[in-house]
Amino acid sequence: MAQRYIFSFTGLWLFFSLASAQTFDDLFAASRTAFEQGRSAEYMKLAEQARRLEPSNPYAMVNLARAYAMNGQKTKCIELLDDIAVIGFDFDIEHDSGFQNIRHHSLLKDILAKGKQKAHVVNSEIVQTLPDTSFVSGGLGYNPRTKKFFIANSSSGTIRMLNPVDGSAEQISQFETNHPASIQSIRIDAARNLLWVCGTDSTGMPGLLRYDLDDEEGPKRFPCSAGGGDIAFLPSGDLVLADRGDNGIDKFSMTEEKFVRWFSDPRIVHPSGIAVSPDQHYLFVSTSSGIARISISDTSMVFLTAPPKVPLNGIDGIGFFQGNLIAIQNNAGPQARIMKFGLNEKMDGVKAAEVLESGNSLYETISAGTIAGDDLYFLGNLQKSTAPLLLLRISLAE
Repeated sequence: MAQRYIFSFTGLWLFFSLASAQTFDDLFAASRTAFEQGRSAEYMKLAEQARRLEPSNPYAMVNLARAYAMNGQKTKCIELLDDIAVIGFDFDIEHDSGFQNIRHHSLLKDILAKGKQKAHVVNSEIVQTLPDTSFVSGGLGYNPRTKKFFIANSSSGTIRMLNPVDGSAEQISQFETNHPASIQSIRIDAARNLLWVCGTDSTGMPGLLRYDLDDEEGPKRFPCSAGGGDIAFLPSGDLVLADRGDNGIDKFSMTEEKFVRWFSDPRIVHPSGIAVSPDQHYLFVSTSSGIARISISDTSMVFLTAPPKVPLNGIDGIGFFQGNLIAIQNNAGPQARIMKFGLNEKMDGVKAAEVLESGNSLYETISAGTIAGDDLYFLGNLQKSTAPLLLLRISLAE
C-alpha cells in the first residue's frame, strides 16, 4: 500500500525515478514511460536529464524536442528539431502525435525538408546479391591474397566465400562439419593466411576458432569470454576481441595461445567495433555512447571529443582509411549511415565529419563491413524474410 501512495504523488514519483535512474539508458527509458503514461511535466524533466548525459545523441534530442512540444515550449522544440536536421536524420516528425502542438509552426516545414534531404545520401553500388533469404550476417572479411570475401552466417555458423568477379558464393569445405553453432565476428589474418572466428558452440559456450586457409584441416578452438564484438591485431601480433557482454577488451597471446583481460572500464558499455590507428599507438573502440581511444602502451583511455552536432553514439564497425576513421553508424537515428571522421593531430577528437551514405532504400541496416583497397564493402539488410542480403561498395578515395 505504501508503494501505491508513493506513485500517487507526482513529486515523489519523480524523486524516486531520478534517484534510481543514473545512466542515460535508465533515464531515457524512464522518460519514455512518463510519456506513455501522459505525465508531460515529468517527461520533460527526465528527458532533460537524459540529454545532459549525451547531448549529441539524436534520440535524446528528439525525445526532448517532443517533451518541449508537449509542454508548450515551442521555441526550444523548433531549435532542437533544426539541430537534428543539421545532423542529418529524419525522425518522421510529421507522423508523431507528440508534436501536435507545433504542426503549424512557420519554420517546421523547412526544417523537416532539410532533415529529409540530409538524411538520404546514396553513393554505394551493389557488388553481389545473396539470394538465400535465411542468411543472417555474422561478419565480413576480405582476403587480399585471393581478392575474395568471406561472409559468415550467424544463424548456421557457416561461412561462404564470395567472388565478386564471377558472382559465385561457395561454401568453404572446412565449415561443412567443423563450424560453430553461431558466429558473432570474423577476421582475416592475411599475414599468416588465417581466418579467425568468434562464435558459440551448440551448448552456448563462446570460443575463438582459428582456421588455416592453406589446408583443409578443421579449426583449433580456444575458450574465450562472451565476446561478440570485432577482432583486431595489435602491433605485437596478438589478437584483441571486444567483449560486448562484459564491457572490456580481451587479448589473445599468439605465443601462449590463451586469453587475458587486456582492458576493462565501466564506461566502455557494449564495445563493438575496434581498430588500430595507422601509427600503431592506439586502439579505437566504438561503444554505445561514443568512441574510446586506448593507448596500446599503457592502456590509458579517453573518449573522443566532437563538435556539438556530430554524434558518435550508435556506431558498430570502424576502420581507418588515409588517417580518417570510417564508421558504420547503425543506431544513432532512424537511418543507417556510413560516416567519415577526420581526427585532430592528437587523435583524441573529431574535427570534421562527412556522411558518405545514409537512408539508402535498398537496405535498413548495415550488418558488417570491411575496407579493401580504396573501397568500403558492406552488407545491407532489409528486415524482411524474403529480402536478399546485398554486398555493396562505396569509394573512400577523394
